[in-house]
Amino acid sequence: MLGLRGIALSVPAGEDQDFTDLRPWLSRVLRTLLIDTPHLPLVNVNLPRKPRGLVWTCAAMQHYDGRIVPAQDPAGRDHYWFTVVPIESADQGSDRWAVEQEWISMTPLRLDPTDMPMLDRMLAHHAMDDARARSLSPSVSPPEVAAAVRGEESS
Repeated sequence: MLGLRGIALSVPAGEDQDFTDLRPWLSRVLRTLLIDTPHLPLVNVNLPRKPRGLVWTCAAMQHYDGRIVPAQDPAGRDHYWFTVVPIESADQGSDRWAVEQEWISMTPLRLDPTDMPMLDRMLAHHAMDDARARSLSPSVSPPEVAAAVRGEESS
């Protein structure tokens, strides 16, 4: 979001926190991402405990149990965690499948989750006040308006 590259590295949680065996794999991952493929802006890397190699993957999109766990943040505000226990097998080529098969998964990501073909279809066939909003509102919100909305959201 700031124009900087991002690499997220994840390893399995658990009792054994000795990651010495991963050191040569991390070197290979970072060399691949920083030198061989410098054009990738955001990559998620998942490392199994005993890797067999590196594979490019897609994000696993299986169904999860989806239980909601209520909690509070340090300021006492309510927040909710969604559990992520898969309820079906991972598809071949996905990041979860790769880790289950002891491969290091490297998944290029993007930050815009918008379904652009669907948005285009909605604008073409079910436009609501979109044209009016674009004609009456500035193309970029003034900083003071954006700050006011952020202030309302944080209270």
